[in-house]
Order: sequence, then C-alpha cells, then structure tokens
Amino acid sequence: MAPSVKLAYFPLRGRAELIRLILEAKGISYQEELVASDKWGPKKDSMPFRSLPVLHWDGEVIGQSLTIARFVAKKAGLAGNTDIEQARADAIVDAVSDIAPKLFEIKNKDESSKPAAVQGFVDNNLTTILSISENLLKNRGGKFITGNKLSYGDIAIFNLIDLFLTKEVMTGFGFGHVLEAINKLIKNHPLTYGVYNTVKNQPKIAEYLTKRPSYPF
Repeated sequence: MAPSVKLAYFPLRGRAELIRLILEAKGISYQEELVASDKWGPKKDSMPFRSLPVLHWDGEVIGQSLTIARFVAKKAGLAGNTDIEQARADAIVDAVSDIAPKLFEIKNKDESSKPAAVQGFVDNNLTTILSISENLLKNRGGKFITGNKLSYGDIAIFNLIDLFLTKEVMTGFGFGHVLEAINKLIKNHPLTYGVYNTVKNQPKIAEYLTKRPSYPF
C-alpha cells in the first residue's frame, strides 16, 4: 500500500524543494500544504520544531529539512546502497545546504554594499562548492556523486544549480548583473553541469519542472 504523505511548507522552493524533487523523482504521491505567511503564526507552536518544512508520513510527523530529505531519500531508494554511498550523498547535501543562508545575508545588505558581496560570494562560496563537487565526481567515475547510481546527493547538486540558473530568482537576490558570469562558471565545471542535466532529464523530474509554480525563492 502506498504511504500517506503530506509536505507542509511556505509557497517557496526554499528548504522544501530538495524534498519535493526526491518525492517527484520516484513518483511518490504526496499532498502539499502551502502555508501563507499570515497563517504561519497560529500554526507555529503546533510544529515539532516550530519551523517548516514538516513531513507527515503515515501519521508520523517529521521536522527539520535535511532529516526529512534523508528519510524520503531512503524511502525512495535514493540515499545510497551502502554506508559509504550514504555518507557520500549526505556530505554533498550538507555542503549545498550551507549556501542558502549566505544568499539571504546578501539579500538583506544595503544596496551600496551588495555588489561587492555578490562578487565575493561568486568568487568564493559558489566557486568553492562547484570545485568540491567537480573533484568528488572526478574521483568517483564522473557521473554520480556516490559513484555508480543516482542519489539525492545528485538531486541536491541539481537543485543548487537550477536555483542559480533561474534568472527571476537570482535577480531578486541582487545577482542580476553577474548572471552571465555564473552561467559560464557553472559550465566550466563540466562533470557537475553533467549531473545537473542528468537529473533535469529524469522523466518524472522533467515532468515536475514543467508544472512547478514560479516561486520567488
């Protein structure tokens, strides 16, 4: 019997998008509860960690985005087949998750200091995570982050690059003037860009992307 699954989050990609992509990749049916910002206050205290996303899986309520992603990846067969493969997938997911808070730091800066902060992010943070991914892939056969099959680590790489290639989202973060440079930087990491395309072309993910709402982040 298929599990009863509901994912609660704001109408954003944010910390829930990796979870959505994992569910979609394996065709796991789920209900989505989109919580409007003005409705969040009354709900907050009822959430296990007073935060979103929250996953309801056959009556069990699970909080914390990376915990949810790992749980769903295991259920979907995308967490890695061995302890080593799981560690490889977990590590890149953790590394990618460090990026989003830095984007919000830049978004919240005053306009006069934002261009320098954006350039510093591209030269340091983005270049570093792409180089890490590229080296890991090179040492593991070049196709998948665990070495031999698709995992949620590859989906996390896709999710990161997809964000940076979405013009509307990145312009909203103040990156509009460096989009061409970001595109070039990503493509200069061919193995990582290859993972992006591999995940993007997974049939169920490709279908999901055609119907995904245009969220601001």
